[in-house]
Amino acid sequence: MTYGGTSATLTAAVEVLISGKSVVIVSTDVHLGGIYSGGLRFTKTGKKEIIGGLSRDSYHRVYKHYQDDAAWKWKDRKKYGNR
Repeated sequence: MTYGGTSATLTAAVEVLISGKSVVIVSTDVHLGGIYSGGLRFTKTGKKEIIGGLSRDSYHRVYKHYQDDAAWKWKDRKKYGNR
């Protein structure tokens, strides 16, 4: 069991799942993810080498998701640019 709604809580939960166990997340937060869901904060520095492990894998999966034009439901991908 993990408690909280931060990105660290979710990362710990993913690690438990990867280890072949089950996990329950208990959180009083309205939204899960902390800074991950609210903005990438320090990952915006452009220094990819400071991010590794499960975080890097997660960011890469998000990147791959948004390479598909169908993922852009509220903004036009072409107008957004390569940011």
